[in-house]
Amino acid sequence: MKEKRGGTLRNAVRFWVMLGFVAPALAWAAYDPKDARDPFYPLLNPDGARREPKKPESRQAGSVFGGVLKLEGILYDAGGGSVAIVNGELFKTGDIREDIEVTRIEPARVMVLKNGTEVELKLPVPEADEEKP
Repeated sequence: MKEKRGGTLRNAVRFWVMLGFVAPALAWAAYDPKDARDPFYPLLNPDGARREPKKPESRQAGSVFGGVLKLEGILYDAGGGSVAIVNGELFKTGDIREDIEVTRIEPARVMVLKNGTEVELKLPVPEADEEKP
């Protein structure tokens, strides 16, 4: 019986020593969503109803678009299923959010109506590497 208690005490000491090393590491490894939806926040309530995803703090106060529109990517589908990524938000043709309406998605540009004015958004062109002698 003494042998079992000694093992239990030894395991308890190991647990507290490990906890002393693991707890600071857990505090260091906190998740930062960086203006994206937190994937660890459930999209369904416990009763199964869909809930709005938590918005990052930087997006809660104001507009998602903040006055500047940045085309970040296009997934082009000639059959009409194209998707544009503007300021981190996904848009299909006809989608309206805040004061933005996507009117057309092409392979290298997206046409939007912003406050009734048509605006062309082009994909950024990567800078060419300089030729090395």
